[in-house]
Amino acid sequence: MCLREVLNDHIPVTGTDGPQPEETIGFNLNHLCIRIRDPEVSLKFYRDVLGLRRIFTVDGNAYTVYYLGYPKDAGKHQSGEELLNERLHRSGLLELIHVHGSENDNWPAYTQDHPYRRGFCHIGITVPDMHAAMARMKEHNVKIIKDIGELPTSKMFGLKGADEGGVELEPRFAEPVRRIAFVEVSKIEGIFPGRTLTSF
Repeated sequence: MCLREVLNDHIPVTGTDGPQPEETIGFNLNHLCIRIRDPEVSLKFYRDVLGLRRIFTVDGNAYTVYYLGYPKDAGKHQSGEELLNERLHRSGLLELIHVHGSENDNWPAYTQDHPYRRGFCHIGITVPDMHAAMARMKEHNVKIIKDIGELPTSKMFGLKGADEGGVELEPRFAEPVRRIAFVEVSKIEGIFPGRTLTSF
């Protein structure tokens, strides 16, 4: 089925945006992150049905993270190690997060009011200069959820902290996570009433 058939003759209007701002050259939409409830079901779908390959898995005490992607050259096998080495320079990757216990509908660690308890979690953008990127976010009054160098709290991700029977970041992940920033963009986009996170 072609795009025209899907759109039922509602032809899309070609974009007329000018060149991207010079300060954003080198920004790359690296991955989308989805929260999952059952890794076995999700991995079967994304790997066996859609053909994505597992790049790496991070198994924590409270959660497991799976990164998947297609080989760079269609039809050519790439090992997990090759995919891993290229991951920061790629587009179209998929991050799946399974918070252990979340498969239970009544799991008590979720805060009830959080807008992304399941499903879409964030988009990940790689940038050539984190400090310049964050300065740009601040210049444009983008709400910073977690800045470079800070550690996230469970509440940032809709989870109760360890003191409330929930989960906390494991110490071994502290340094890599300090290099990541999260911003809230939904108030700018005006699309969703909740929060949409972008990670850098």
